[in-house]
Amino acid sequence: MVGSLIDSLRESSKGQLHYDRNWLQEGRAQSILNGIATNLSSLSLSPNKLVSEEKKHCDETDVTHIEPEKCKVESDSKPSSPSGKDSFDDLHLMAIYSLSEVPLVEYEKETTRRVKEVITARQANVEQYSKLCAQEVEQYLQVLARNRELAKQKEAEKQKKDAEQGIKEISQRQEELKEQMETRAKLLKSKIKEAELRQRQLEEERKRRAKEEEEARIQKLKTCQNDIRLIIQLAMNTLLSCPHQQLLRVSSSDRASTLEEVRGSIEHLIENCQSKGTSAEDIENALQLVSKVQQLSQVITADTEQAVLKAQEEAIRHKVDSREEQNWNKESVEERKHSSPDEQEIDNSNTDKEQDLEQENPLFKYVTPVGFRIYTRLMEKLEKWQQSYEPLVQDSKMKKYKFNLQKAVNIPVNTISDVSGAHLLDKLQRLGNLLSNQTVSVGDHHVSCREHPNGLAFCYDLLAKKLVSQGEGQIASKHESAFAVAGVIVGLWCNYPDLGDLILAHFYTRCPYLVPYYVPQQEGQSEEDYYRALGYTYTDGVVEKQDKFLKRMSGFMRLYAAILQTSPPPSCKTPNPHGINHGWQWLAQVLNLQPRPDITATLLLDFLEFAGHAMLKAYGQQFQKLLHILCTGYFPKIKKVTPPGSSGPVSRLEAFLQKAIKSRIIQPPEGALKTDFWFTS
Repeated sequence: MVGSLIDSLRESSKGQLHYDRNWLQEGRAQSILNGIATNLSSLSLSPNKLVSEEKKHCDETDVTHIEPEKCKVESDSKPSSPSGKDSFDDLHLMAIYSLSEVPLVEYEKETTRRVKEVITARQANVEQYSKLCAQEVEQYLQVLARNRELAKQKEAEKQKKDAEQGIKEISQRQEELKEQMETRAKLLKSKIKEAELRQRQLEEERKRRAKEEEEARIQKLKTCQNDIRLIIQLAMNTLLSCPHQQLLRVSSSDRASTLEEVRGSIEHLIENCQSKGTSAEDIENALQLVSKVQQLSQVITADTEQAVLKAQEEAIRHKVDSREEQNWNKESVEERKHSSPDEQEIDNSNTDKEQDLEQENPLFKYVTPVGFRIYTRLMEKLEKWQQSYEPLVQDSKMKKYKFNLQKAVNIPVNTISDVSGAHLLDKLQRLGNLLSNQTVSVGDHHVSCREHPNGLAFCYDLLAKKLVSQGEGQIASKHESAFAVAGVIVGLWCNYPDLGDLILAHFYTRCPYLVPYYVPQQEGQSEEDYYRALGYTYTDGVVEKQDKFLKRMSGFMRLYAAILQTSPPPSCKTPNPHGINHGWQWLAQVLNLQPRPDITATLLLDFLEFAGHAMLKAYGQQFQKLLHILCTGYFPKIKKVTPPGSSGPVSRLEAFLQKAIKSRIIQPPEGALKTDFWFTS
């Protein structure tokens, strides 16, 4: 940029002039002045032209020395610049001096003076311009100050308005809060009045309920008293009607005195309640008395049934002994033939007894009288038991509660295994806690039978049904698992006798052959209902196949046989309540009935494979004799009723009987619990 400026100056008119700085020292002043005078005289110079030329010269000179802004200010503030006039005057003076030959020194002095005047004028202009700028700056600062002051005033006014608006809003908010407080106070007063009214109503309701509960407790006590009287009456009738008093474990007089003590206890309890009022403890005591008399009645019934069965066993043993003597007599064939009429007489006498029973009740050709009496009692108890918790089943609001109870039963039962005794004891404890009205954990929830009056009865029946159903499911596919389930059943049966009755009832419902009971078809009964009564299941209206039916019945029998021989846990103070003697009774009753195709041979084989070892260990020679009667007397009847093409179970039963009789040994079943099993961990 500097280079271009220099080039521009060189190309200007002054830049092309040649300056001679030594003209005065060399004495050429006179010749120069003469030349100027000659040039001036030859030129027609007018003042206007000289002024314009001088102005042009001044403008070019000012461009190189003065900034554009300052030049503009000076031109605006002082339009008539003296530079043009000065140049003209200089030329004019030079001409005059040249003509008059004025010395050059005077010219220079005059020029210096005029330059000083110009500089002084320019300084004055600059000072004036500076004053103007200062005035403008001061005015601008004053304007800024005024604007700032106005802004402060506006801000103050705005803050004042905001403060007034805030105060106004606060006042309004206070008024609103005051109104709300008054409204809430009124509402609170009304609620207090409602609460007081509700409290009075609740108090009246509580008194009414207390009165109703008192009446209900008294009625409950009277119901317990009536139940006890009825149970005692039925028990006494059972005792007095027993034809084998000498075979009872406890005499009838002792049983009667125990029942009278219970009767006296309930009557004394009711008298105290009528005079002093009832309580939940009184109801609990009454229920305990009812439970006690029920247990006594069950014991009496079982004792009488046991007496009848013992009498039958004695008869069968007598028959076995007589046949054994005839079969094992070392007399000659002629003597055996000679003794066969006696055997025929025994068979005829037994046949006559069976015909007498059938004439007395045609049903007894399908079930023995003792078996039918037990079956009827258990079916009636199951029906009443299920009716007792019907309100819980019908209550739709208790759906979640019932679901939690089902989980509390299903989870322990589904995880039963023979891994160790500690494992089974854990399942027993969890199920026992549930049946003892304790709170048990079910996942993230807790449940107890106490939450509903019918909760305990519901759990009893649900657990019995679930345990029995293991026979047709897990045990039917895996036979050795029957003993682990049997261990849990026996452990619970010892502590909860009602559960044992319900288990038997569900056994007899699902598999009536465990009675044994060959259910006949009733008059007017449909084919489907009849097959269901026999234990068959239906799927989409189609009855299940025979092989599946026999497999399920086999599972039930193996579980039942495992129960007969399983020892209870060490914590149980009583022996197995349904021990091996019931196996003898079942086998004896089967031999007293006519066999049925397939099912009789199948269940006999399952029973002997699972319980034969325990039977032989318990009864020894007597069981050997019973097997001999089964092989020689009853097995031909089985073969006789077996249709062609269905001889599989019969052949397996025949092979088992022959092996057992020849070797006089029956191997223990696979999976049987050892004597020290309950102590394993």
